Amino acid sequence: MWDCADDTLAGLAAMKALHAAHPDVTDIICNGDLVAIGAYLGIAQMGLSHGKDISVIGFDNIQNAAVATPPLSTMAVSPYQMGRKLARVVLGLIKDPQLPTAVSLVPAELVVRDTTGAPVSRV
Repeated sequence: MWDCADDTLAGLAAMKALHAAHPDVTDIICNGDLVAIGAYLGIAQMGLSHGKDISVIGFDNIQNAAVATPPLSTMAVSPYQMGRKLARVVLGLIKDPQLPTAVSLVPAELVVRDTTGAPVSRV
């Protein structure tokens, strides 16, 4: 876990700091696509290759993930479905604040694009 704000510049800075502290890391999963895009920009600025030296996966599947250079691998989730489930939980808690905690599953799909791959062998 590496603390990072939820934006592209923060992802870039966090990737550089993470790599400086842990140069052996070959894969990262970011809490959002904007952070992931910043992370792979940081990888490129360090002279490394995204998808080879370090794989990057985002989370959201925002439109920019598909058109970024390179296109970003990401976990695609349905914000509509997540919002509906959350609304049901909130409405239930309004009716009965003592409702027990519940777990809800929301389907997600790994969308593989150009920022992931097998790590290069490091000898």
